[in-house]
Amino acid sequence: MKQNKIANMKGKNVFSQSEYDELERLVIRRVNAPKSQQTRIRAQMRALGFYGRDDFGITDLRIEDLRSLRKSGRVVVIGRKLAPISTPKSINSVTQNEKALQMADNDVESWVESCRYSVVSSLRDIDVPDKPGLYCMKLLKGSGLPIPFDQYAQSRNNIIYIGLASQSLRQRMWNQELHHKSAATFFRSLGAVLGYRPEFGSLIGMKNQNNYEFSEEDKQSIIEWIEQNIEVGWICVSDNLNNLETELIHKFTPVINIDKNPAKVSELIQLREECRQIARGNTLAIATLHIQKHGFDCIERAGEKNGQEYFHFWRKATEGHKLGNPLIIKVSSKTGRITPVQQLDEICER
Repeated sequence: MKQNKIANMKGKNVFSQSEYDELERLVIRRVNAPKSQQTRIRAQMRALGFYGRDDFGITDLRIEDLRSLRKSGRVVVIGRKLAPISTPKSINSVTQNEKALQMADNDVESWVESCRYSVVSSLRDIDVPDKPGLYCMKLLKGSGLPIPFDQYAQSRNNIIYIGLASQSLRQRMWNQELHHKSAATFFRSLGAVLGYRPEFGSLIGMKNQNNYEFSEEDKQSIIEWIEQNIEVGWICVSDNLNNLETELIHKFTPVINIDKNPAKVSELIQLREECRQIARGNTLAIATLHIQKHGFDCIERAGEKNGQEYFHFWRKATEGHKLGNPLIIKVSSKTGRITPVQQLDEICER
């Protein structure tokens, strides 16, 4: 298209919806990538026709910069938009507690950005509609997550989770996600990010080997953190829920969403796996995940003593080389806690 490129532009300023979606994905990847990978990602952005510095004067492009260019009209997106959404007729006349946001021009981006958010601690269960809908969770201004998750959240407008309630927002968002009255993905993921771990072996003998839970004390601590640090918004809508959720997650890539997220956070995936293995009581898997986080790729059992299982670990690339004393860790067979072994004679009978 001739209008894709205007005078004095090295690239173009008009993109199809799929090109723009890919640009957003690449911008998020570049921000979070090590310097050694950023040049390659910039080349992919330029292959789409986007030159941040040459055409827009931006040298360290972030997702909020790209979205500002789109809002201002300097970047134009043509093509697919969301299909019209059928909302309850009462959406414009609901009570203040139910009025969370409005769709504007069927634009999925305005859905989240025009939402009226409420701090969780200011709400009661009766404030949340007992109707189907979509919901979005954000960090309050001044709140943060542990590193590296806080950096990811900041680069994504502090939007940390988007979900759908096929039957009831009150049941799904309020009871499950925010208060863990039954199994909920968001609550388990957030707990892991905040540093909580399930009780060792708590899934042993259970049919479901994935839905780990925290102790009652830890659950209460997580709920208190949620109430003070998260704000939520929602909309009552029953049609096209799955497609809408996919669009939103794809566009905003919330840090705690894994499913449907093109920029899912690998550290979160690893944390959830660690929690599952702790709850399963799998000491070898716990030890393996631990050494992999530190750049090692080989491990073997080295013995067992006084309720501790010992593991020797190393890098495959160093096999056949003299490296001094072997590296050993121990894992408690009662709690799953990992401790480095300083003295080799610790695992030997005296």
